[in-house]
Amino acid sequence: MLPLGHVGVNFMVLNLFRRMRGKGEFTLLVLGSLLPDIIDKPLGLLMFHGFGNGRLIAHTLMFNLAILAIVLAFKRDLVIVPTASLLHLIEDRMWREPKILFYPFMGDFPKKPVVPWYVRIERIVQAYHDPTILLSDLLGAILLIVFVGCIAKQQKEFKDKRSAPK
Repeated sequence: MLPLGHVGVNFMVLNLFRRMRGKGEFTLLVLGSLLPDIIDKPLGLLMFHGFGNGRLIAHTLMFNLAILAIVLAFKRDLVIVPTASLLHLIEDRMWREPKILFYPFMGDFPKKPVVPWYVRIERIVQAYHDPTILLSDLLGAILLIVFVGCIAKQQKEFKDKRSAPK
């Protein structure tokens, strides 16, 4: 799944259980939805270049459960971040890569062939030939537009209430 899909699907799933209460929570949702990729893509490209893999530490169950435990222990109002991050693992179908998902219990991270940047871009473009990826990203884009529209409407109503004569 690509970024818009992660954000949009997570927004939809989490909104079913709990209404988003403004830009702040939505920002946390976006952060959590993309957290595994925000951490692992640079790690895979820069530090662990020989792995040829953009799914490393932040795509593990242990990492995500540790973040959840820390948030629950110290700052419960941030629980949306690890929840969205765990949903990211489901959306990436990490059960297909158990060595990563259950690291370190199943051995080291698997090494994949290192490919040039243009091959990576080609793979992203090819991913859109998969209807599930295309639909999830379209859904994500639609949900983002709707959310931004709702926030803009709320802000306008708030402004109107503040500027209305008393």
